[in-house]
Amino acid sequence: MHATLTSTTPWRPYIPLDNRSFYEQEYPQSNLPQRISNASYQNVLRQLPSLRLIVLGCARNVERNLDAFRSHMEPIINLFHSSSRILIFESDSKDKTVKKLRQWSRIE
Repeated sequence: MHATLTSTTPWRPYIPLDNRSFYEQEYPQSNLPQRISNASYQNVLRQLPSLRLIVLGCARNVERNLDAFRSHMEPIINLFHSSSRILIFESDSKDKTVKKLRQWSRIE
């Protein structure tokens, strides 16, 4: 037994409103902080303390690099709001990465 499919509405092709690739499209940015004007370096520095920065990182066997990373990141994060954080996720290190990260967190 065969059934015939019929449609009561005529077929229309789908025409996207924006045919650019998804990474080229511009999405609404109402949920983002207001864009900072880069009119002057000093003006930007005055506005940074009102913004919160979260730095995320992954770490595995990087004990020897942590001091350098810390010396670069802390001055940057100190420019931002005091609620800013550095979050580092460690995974299966065989050196003393975990111990070094714990020492860093206790200093804070």
